[in-house]
Amino acid sequence: MMSETMKIVAGLDIGNGYVKGKAQLFGSDAWVAVDLPSVVSYTAGVGMLPKEATDGYIEAMDNEMEASVSSSTMPGTDEGRVFFGQRAIRSGESLREFNISDLTSKCQDSLSTILVLGALAGAALRLYWNENHQLPAKLDVDACIGIALPIEEFMTYRDVYPGKLMSGDHTVLIRNFEHSIPVTVHFTSVTPVPEGAAAQYAITELGAKFLQFALDEARARGEEINPGYTGDVLAGVEDTIGVDIGEGNVNFPVYTGGSVNIEASRSINKGYGTVLTSVVNGVRGVKGLSFESRKDLADFMLDTSMTPSKRMRRERLQHYIDEQVKIFCREVMSEFTNIFHKVGARTDAIYVYGGGANGVKDALYPQLVEAVSDDEGNSIPVIYLNSSYSRDLNRNGLFQVATYSASEAWGATEPAAE
Repeated sequence: MMSETMKIVAGLDIGNGYVKGKAQLFGSDAWVAVDLPSVVSYTAGVGMLPKEATDGYIEAMDNEMEASVSSSTMPGTDEGRVFFGQRAIRSGESLREFNISDLTSKCQDSLSTILVLGALAGAALRLYWNENHQLPAKLDVDACIGIALPIEEFMTYRDVYPGKLMSGDHTVLIRNFEHSIPVTVHFTSVTPVPEGAAAQYAITELGAKFLQFALDEARARGEEINPGYTGDVLAGVEDTIGVDIGEGNVNFPVYTGGSVNIEASRSINKGYGTVLTSVVNGVRGVKGLSFESRKDLADFMLDTSMTPSKRMRRERLQHYIDEQVKIFCREVMSEFTNIFHKVGARTDAIYVYGGGANGVKDALYPQLVEAVSDDEGNSIPVIYLNSSYSRDLNRNGLFQVATYSASEAWGATEPAAE
């Protein structure tokens, strides 16, 4: 077995619900996507059998990893041996997840650090395996990352958070295999980006072809957008408002002259996960409708293999969800209206995206169109992007930011091709 030092460039969106990212081996075209629920569960590791390293198992490492994580940035009580992602959910142990009802900053929560380190360690192992087809004895990772912070947290912690991660080295001991693999993580650069702004940056970078595709899809869904708007027209737009609907918050990044306008941008500490949490609490005493967590409820509502009994329960639950969505959309529209009153005269397009966007579209989209229409019915285009695009938008926007930082730190290289 071999050891290796790796330089990794990564864009990481540590969301309240999911970790989305892209990690590239610097100076190479080799890259991997990062996708896992933002959860871990602590384990004593008793009776754990070592796994065999295969292409399929390594590819799924994000959601199979068992590791001990230690860092001087975390209190000792938060260090320990944990399962990540889907393996944590499957374990049946109590889940450690972000408390979306708590006003504590996400970047002050040790879970954020655990997920960053775990994502990088897992990506490093996958990249190493893909190149060498064997396990390393150890890995030393030097990382340049772009990372998203809620807009209000970005205002407060954009200097503190990088300093925290860059203050020393961190260790992830991967325990899945017969011989544990220590991964030392050092950060050369940590570049925070306001949540939502990363997606808007990626939209701009993708250009006219992507924007035309988004317009065509919107029109195919019946959304009325002035035919004068084309991908080429939107590619030249520099004044926009984003509505980034996450699990624990909604961010409203405002772009003026092609740059994020931090003074005008806002966020609210509620998201689609807040809707689901309210429903879980509201049906707790209703026979046959109890759920352990918002993730449990979300998985049930997405289940396509419905029996007649489940279908009826789903219809009952949808009523509860619809009522909470109405309340949520009132708060979103209240903040959006305040922003639009300030910058609406020079706004050329509204983009809606995020992991929670699909769940509230029926209620939110018509309200947004009405809010940006004039007395004669002319509307600024509201481009409502499918949630599946949002993961790629965020990860690619953050990756581009990290690539720029890496080129300054380590020298220029070409970014990985999609």
